[in-house]
Amino acid sequence: RTPLTVIRGNLKRLLNRAPNNSVEQIQLSMLSDEVERLISITNKLVLLSQADGDNFKLALQEVKLFDLIAVKGEDIQNFAPHIQFEYSLNPDIQVLADLNLFQQLLSNLVSNAIKYTPACGTVRIAASVGTSTVTLQVADTGPGIKPEHLGRVFDRFYRVPGSSGTGSGLGLSIVSEIAALLHATVHAAAGRYCYDTMTLVGPGTWTAARAA
Repeated sequence: RTPLTVIRGNLKRLLNRAPNNSVEQIQLSMLSDEVERLISITNKLVLLSQADGDNFKLALQEVKLFDLIAVKGEDIQNFAPHIQFEYSLNPDIQVLADLNLFQQLLSNLVSNAIKYTPACGTVRIAASVGTSTVTLQVADTGPGIKPEHLGRVFDRFYRVPGSSGTGSGLGLSIVSEIAALLHATVHAAAGRYCYDTMTLVGPGTWTAARAA
């Protein structure tokens, strides 16, 4: 248990005892949100530190993209019902990857898309198989990334000037680090949609299965 998790537990106990709608409850709730943000940042920094090491061990297994993307669609419907979700992929596409890392990568891309998508906007996920690649695209109908920022969105702690919210600037840098661990590349492109695109390259670490 880390100091932050101890603080989280104590805050939860205090919140449960605080009178409903009281100033005490509001203040404790704000503190709890801040602790959760710090825990999230700490976990991201730990992952980046591990990725920087030479002894990071991948737990490779077959990952069915459709199943992971369907879960993300349910998350969007539950937590961001004001956003429309679309997906396009062959349900039989599989890759050989570390499931936990791939889930983290996909979560970061989708969370980033949701953050910048306005009400009634759309988040779209597509996957396709080439001769030696699997391409995954996460797109949103947000304002897009200006060309002068495209080269820096995957830098650690970088946030596009004028960005709303309280993000840490680590989400897309983690995507880039995980992609490198999985022998993949990732790049962002702006247009009508703001594309966060990850290209997974095989053979070798990656394999892809087409539908019969």
